[in-house]
Amino acid sequence: MGVTMLKELSPRSNDYLVSFGERISTRIFAAYCNKMGVTAVQFDAFDMGFVTNDEFMNAEIEPETYKLVRSTLKSVPKGTVPIITGFLGKAKESGAITTLGRGGSDLTASIVGAAMSTKEIHVWKDVDGVLTADPREIPNAKAVPVVTFREASELAFFGAQVLHPLSMRPA
Repeated sequence: MGVTMLKELSPRSNDYLVSFGERISTRIFAAYCNKMGVTAVQFDAFDMGFVTNDEFMNAEIEPETYKLVRSTLKSVPKGTVPIITGFLGKAKESGAITTLGRGGSDLTASIVGAAMSTKEIHVWKDVDGVLTADPREIPNAKAVPVVTFREASELAFFGAQVLHPLSMRPA
């Protein structure tokens, strides 16, 4: 109602409003997992240690994020699956909810992986892996069987939609 009354949506307000879909969906998914017998716990990324600058709609992660995320996740009991919101953080200066911009959910996954020193980070997309071409343009595009980290980084840098350059940085 406030946006309607003011006829204005600031980047800060936008980040706050768009965060609700992710926050609600992760709570629903964690509840579903628990109902199905998979012990799960929900986390809002900004409450588990994702600290950003105050650049709303395209915030950057602050270095202390890795240590805070690791500390939070190490407290999760063995056998419990953490369900974490993607693309959200909390601004270091203002304390407001921020979003990480395009590729923010992939970036969230790679930060969690890096914070936990995992050997692999799997990001699921609407395509089966890295393809030889854009399947919207070339319907018979094939999956590339092996992609090195360097190749993946180059693909991301040159605009491959399946990989965002920022998500490669923590990896």
